[in-house]
Amino acid sequence: MDRYICNECGNTFCDPHQHIERHGFTSGPYEVFNVCPYCGDTDYEEAFECDSCGQMVPVSQKNIVNCNDDGVRWICDKCYEEE
Repeated sequence: MDRYICNECGNTFCDPHQHIERHGFTSGPYEVFNVCPYCGDTDYEEAFECDSCGQMVPVSQKNIVNCNDDGVRWICDKCYEEE
């Protein structure tokens, strides 16, 4: 199941809310776009769980670490800087 994280409020969610902007008109076509269900912002992205700290973070902060025989780990920027 995909997870998303809002870059504005920081909440995570599975399904974005579909917003319909009517611009004062009574008939379509309307502007339809997806937003964060918590704050209504459009600035969200897919999220992943950091293999080191367990936090849900945006995929833009995803770093791969090769652990030799253990395979690879996906970690956030903060944990990557600490390694």
